[in-house]
Amino acid sequence: MDMGLRERLVEAGRVLAHEGQSDYIAGHVSARLPDGVGSFLMKPGGIGLEEMSVTEIITVAADGEKKNGSFPRHNEVFIHSELYRARPGCARRRTVEPTTPERPPSEQLCCRVFAG
Repeated sequence: MDMGLRERLVEAGRVLAHEGQSDYIAGHVSARLPDGVGSFLMKPGGIGLEEMSVTEIITVAADGEKKNGSFPRHNEVFIHSELYRARPGCARRRTVEPTTPERPPSEQLCCRVFAG
């Protein structure tokens, strides 16, 4: 059901890593699931953005608890769960800076991948 969203999250991680936005295991991305209960997909802890695959992405509940996946939950999970709680319209979260006219087009592309 969420395979397309998992693939987009993996692609976004690769774009960010390619553009120099990866900090080995410190980077984190997520995408809200359209389940109506606030669950979201997230890059797990212990792997880099460029290493992420669809099978490694974990599912996290609205309260930040891991629902499924074999990898550990990322330490920054609560940044994502609280953002989704506070902003019901937010569909995706990334860790790069917001797009500004001063940022190079490649970095603007990375930000747009997660806009919404």
